[in-house]
Amino acid sequence: MTFRDLTRLAEFAQVVELEREIWGPNYDDVVPVPILAVTVLRGGVLIGAFDDRLKLLQRDRAREMGLDLIEWTFDPMQALNAHLNFTKLGVIVSDYEVNVYGESRSPLHAGNPTDRFVAEWWIRREAIGAGRGVKSAPGANAEAVAVNRIDRSHRWPACVEVVLDADVGALRVDIPMNFGEMLTNAPDVALDWRLKTRQIFTTYFGRGFKAVDFELDRASASGAYLLTQVAT
Repeated sequence: MTFRDLTRLAEFAQVVELEREIWGPNYDDVVPVPILAVTVLRGGVLIGAFDDRLKLLQRDRAREMGLDLIEWTFDPMQALNAHLNFTKLGVIVSDYEVNVYGESRSPLHAGNPTDRFVAEWWIRREAIGAGRGVKSAPGANAEAVAVNRIDRSHRWPACVEVVLDADVGALRVDIPMNFGEMLTNAPDVALDWRLKTRQIFTTYFGRGFKAVDFELDRASASGAYLLTQVAT
């Protein structure tokens, strides 16, 4: 498996085709070849990944450019992405963008608002790439107060018991692992999850909390964010 910088128009076209394959044939918001070309021309980093170390290579290239921070957006309801970003890379999140890309035609979104976390990857911190980025306060995971709960009494798990006025230093926000399936098969339930978690994150981020960790529980098909007010 290898990786390399993409510099030719034919390679940019392959990226566009990959976008369409991922997002579906009816998705019209792909990044086109001209935008990819000018981005690379003006110093952007576009790497063809033939290996699961793509993010680490991006980190190394950004360091060579003298940069300290890489940012990107991801869906806070996608548990596996959260696991990669927090547990493997060590990102932190304090910014929640509401419907940042507008209504998408992709079947992957099924009309659900494109709310996104903005991941902050501080690439010169020693812990990055070592399985933990930001250290939370000792015992924070165990002491975190749940501000929602997953109700599994129905076919599709529901978000219940939302608490927006918790007055503690560490919070836990639970999400299901099957949000992608929910978008397709139970869009009303998925929308309820989106709106309730939006309210949770925007409320507590507005009070100075940051998401600093994510725990994936494959046995229960769920995951949980840890939010703290500890300086990072």
